[in-house]
This record gives sequence, C-alpha cells and structure tokens, in this order.
Amino acid sequence: MTIDTNSEIEEIREVLDADGSKKHAATDERLETVRTLVEEVRDVLQTEAIQTNNYDRAGSFGGAGYPLTVDPDPTIYELVLTASGDSIVADITTAGGDAINGVPLNGVTLALDTLMIDSVTFRDPDGTGVATEGFWIGGTNE
Repeated sequence: MTIDTNSEIEEIREVLDADGSKKHAATDERLETVRTLVEEVRDVLQTEAIQTNNYDRAGSFGGAGYPLTVDPDPTIYELVLTASGDSIVADITTAGGDAINGVPLNGVTLALDTLMIDSVTFRDPDGTGVATEGFWIGGTNE
C-alpha cells in the first residue's frame, strides 16, 4: 500500500476550502500532525518485520481419565484447550522448571502461547469426570 502524504493533505485542504470556513491556521497544524503520523507509520511498515511462528511438532490430547498429563518431547509453545469442565485444574511446568499449580479452568476454552511449557497435568479434584480436550504445538521454531 502506498500513501502519498502530500496529495492526501491537499485533498483535505481542498475540502476545507470548498466548505468556506476559516480553519486554515488550526487546520494546517492538524494537517502537519497527520503528515508526521503518516510518515511514522510508513517508516514502521517499511522497516519492521512481522514475526510468525512455525513449529514442526504437534499433538492432541483428551479424555476424562485423570490425572491427564501432556508431556511431549519438544517444548510446548502453544497449548489449545477445546473443552474442559468447571472443576478441572491445570498444573503447568515451564521449560525453565517453574511450577504453576492448581490453575482453575472453570470450563473455559483457551489458547495459551505466552509460556514455554515443558508439561501440563490436568486434574479433576471434584471427580466430575468431565473430559478435557485440546492440542499442543511445539518443537523447533522455524
């Protein structure tokens, strides 16, 4: 997408002139602000790279037999829950060895991609027998 700042500003100025209003002083300041912002956006679009994550491993999990442990060989970079019960909790171990225990899922579905996960164990402390289902994506980020 190409943005021609000067022609866009001239079109705005022509519309204001046709309106017959006396807004030139304030309008020129605003147009200069718009010009600056457009140039900053253009600089970002031309210089910034958009990161994408492409991993080479994936797997699914599910069932109502608890504890349900997901512990693949590669690190989990994305964990997606497509079903869980109100009483299900998760115990997460990060790739760095930190433990986050007893996270209540409250029946939510979610996509978690902010942690590098070594393993996750789902528990049903109330014995409801409601299934937990989902999938993970991980391995090498290419």
